[in-house]
Amino acid sequence: MTEDLTLEPEVADFVERMGLAYEHMGIARTAGRLFGLLMIVDEPQCLDGLAKTLQVSKASISTNVRMIYRMGLVSRITRPGDRRDYYRVRPGALERAVERRVAATREFIDLAQMGIDAVGEAHPAGRERLVEMRDYYRFMADGLRDLADRWKEGARG
Repeated sequence: MTEDLTLEPEVADFVERMGLAYEHMGIARTAGRLFGLLMIVDEPQCLDGLAKTLQVSKASISTNVRMIYRMGLVSRITRPGDRRDYYRVRPGALERAVERRVAATREFIDLAQMGIDAVGEAHPAGRERLVEMRDYYRFMADGLRDLADRWKEGARG
């Protein structure tokens, strides 16, 4: 819960690289930095402390913490007598992230099927691409589901 969190250079580099990794996935760099920081700290952090540590505005932290909160990666906690909210990595956050990815992949399966049904036999090349899309995303969703199940069963390495 400290607001005076100083990161060692190696840790700061990890946090920055998490930001870049998130940015490469199309998510805000600050959200990645925020998640990276919360992954390594032992205590829940308030917005002020996060903003100070990451050297970004409190408004930016607020926006990005809401984003990763909605993604299910962090949880918000309160303390009696303290009006501030504190954030920490949610237990099972990574499993939840995979679940969201599986759900998103299933949306593409449904979209591809919708396209297949819509074009029928009128556009054979388009239909072929849509069938490939559906089958690819089905393969990916099944594979992610299998990997997630293996992880839960304890096959972690």
